[in-house]
Amino acid sequence: KEDPYKFEKIGAYLKLFLIECSPYSHPPLSQRNDQFLQAGGQLIKNFKSLLDIHFKEWHKVNDYSRELNISPDYLNNVVKSSMGKTAKEMIQQRLILEAKRMGLHTRLSNKEIAFYIGFKEPSHFSRFFTKVEGRSFTTFRTGLNKELTS
Repeated sequence: KEDPYKFEKIGAYLKLFLIECSPYSHPPLSQRNDQFLQAGGQLIKNFKSLLDIHFKEWHKVNDYSRELNISPDYLNNVVKSSMGKTAKEMIQQRLILEAKRMGLHTRLSNKEIAFYIGFKEPSHFSRFFTKVEGRSFTTFRTGLNKELTS
């Protein structure tokens, strides 16, 4: 049909279609807001710094988000989008790393290590380690001793 505005109409319908689709898409990195990426990068840096300083006392995402003056959900979203894991997972990994380091490099008992990294009850540490690692801390240490002596 010879409508003088047919291309404008098609363009308008296409624009409406794309607007409807936009919530289901994520813009490529090159089109993301640079300020958001920089703010997220700074937030991750601050979170990691706090994590290294306070991991023995602070075992909850709330502790870190309160110090950073943001909500726990926002912290989790930024950490997840930047690091591929949640803030809780990063806290858990830091605790596990310290426990393994101490299990390898000290002669402290499992109970002493549990207290050192901030667990009030050694049984809570034992359950935590087993849940995250899929094996007990004792099994981890026994495996280390076998590897070191062979």
